[in-house]
Amino acid sequence: MGDLNLTVKKSIPEGEVKRLLEEADWGQGRLPAHITQQIEASDIVFSVWDATKIVAFARVITDFSYVVIALDFIVSKNYQGKGVGQRLMKAILGQPDLLGIKKWVVFSPVNQEFFEQFNFEKSDEAMVRYG
Repeated sequence: MGDLNLTVKKSIPEGEVKRLLEEADWGQGRLPAHITQQIEASDIVFSVWDATKIVAFARVITDFSYVVIALDFIVSKNYQGKGVGQRLMKAILGQPDLLGIKKWVVFSPVNQEFFEQFNFEKSDEAMVRYG
């Protein structure tokens, strides 16, 4: 694992994101056109790269005043447990355009204990963080 580069931009090749999503049971089967549409419809897109290989990804939908919804938060299996997910979540929580927003939601079917360390709580369908 070399130096990792975190980016905040929408210009991510859908094939790279698809490859990353295919590693997870919950991310399989998405069409490249749908991935492109999902990225373009997101307000902020975060990714972590090891040289030219994407190793982590998340996208955010927000109204920039009341609520932030984080979607598709994923870290490549080979990079899990190495602080990459923590770096990605800290980048999301520290994004200047999102500071001061009171309600945060993460839809994640797995790894809920990871989000709990960032003060997210379990609800019926998501992980929720206030303040």
